[in-house]
Amino acid sequence: MNTVVRNVLSLMGLLLAVLLGIFAQDITYFLNEQIPALSLTAGITLTTFMSVALFISILFYYLLSKKYTSKTTFTYMIISSFLGIPISLFSLLVFSMWVA
Repeated sequence: MNTVVRNVLSLMGLLLAVLLGIFAQDITYFLNEQIPALSLTAGITLTTFMSVALFISILFYYLLSKKYTSKTTFTYMIISSFLGIPISLFSLLVFSMWVA
């Protein structure tokens, strides 16, 4: 796969992780309206942990990949850290408020 395609897919994954992390509660309510059998707790769990998993998987992908230069790895590590840590903490806070 071309490096441009990999970078675009990684950026799309980061964007999806950001959107899932910020709008997890709204997505949960939407899923509950569309699929009434899905409980609200299951929906918030699904969206929260999918967001966190996307941040972590993109970070590990670049750390473990041998095809990328250290500049690309460092760039994605910084982006994942600056976006992922605050958004994941916010998502986990919302998740803990829902569960408690």
